[in-house]
Amino acid sequence: MPEYAREQIIDRLTMFCRNELAAAEGCRVARAASMGRQHRAELHDCEASHEARANRLGALIARMGGETPDSPRLRHALENTVKETIEALSTRTTLALLEANEDERLEDYQTKTEDLDDETRRFISEDILPEQEHTHGLISSLKYAFARG
Repeated sequence: MPEYAREQIIDRLTMFCRNELAAAEGCRVARAASMGRQHRAELHDCEASHEARANRLGALIARMGGETPDSPRLRHALENTVKETIEALSTRTTLALLEANEDERLEDYQTKTEDLDDETRRFISEDILPEQEHTHGLISSLKYAFARG
């Protein structure tokens, strides 16, 4: 594989990995906030799934010779603001934000893999995408269950 292609693949995988780390953090913050008490198990499952995907993506990045990200960008600068915002939001709004994040991750995995090599695309479609579909479904179910009361 040409060096430029390898670097592009590593860059895309790094973006995916950072997004997974950010999604895990969002679930962790929501779980710690007051709304998380009702939905603690589901949010924990989503957090663990996002962390596992970040670890698998990080392992692939390392195998390709890249540097594995250990936190989402701007995490440290925004962490307190995000926590305060989630704590101040209603449960309905928090679940809507988490679902929007899940929607974005799902779309990324469905549409931003065309420039990856076959082996990496297969890894995303067989290992990462099914888990993303699962967490997307969990958060969507929480949102709609809460809306029904």
